[in-house]
Amino acid sequence: MKGVVAIYTDINDKKRLEAQLRQADRMESIGTLAGGIAHDFNNLLMGIQGRTSLMVADLRPDHPHFEHLTEIEKSFKVLPNSPSSCWGLPGAVNMRC
Repeated sequence: MKGVVAIYTDINDKKRLEAQLRQADRMESIGTLAGGIAHDFNNLLMGIQGRTSLMVADLRPDHPHFEHLTEIEKSFKVLPNSPSSCWGLPGAVNMRC
C-alpha cells in the first residue's frame, strides 16, 4: 500500500496574533518615547518656573518686568502637575486635567 499523508495546519490565527503582538510592541515603544519627551519638556518648564519665581522674589512691584514675570507665574498655575499626567502617558499618577 502506497499513499501520501498530508497534514494541513491553519496558521491564519497565529499570523493574526503575531501581527497584533508586533502592533502592541510598537505602541508601547511610542508610549515610552512620548513619556520621555514629556518628562524632558516638564523639566524645562520647571526650570523656567523656578527661575521666574526667583526673579519675581527679587523685584519690586514697580519694576518694568515685574508684571510680565508674574503673568508667566500665573500661566504655570493653570498647567496640570506634569504633561504626562494630562496626556495619560505611562507612569502617570494623576489623570485629571
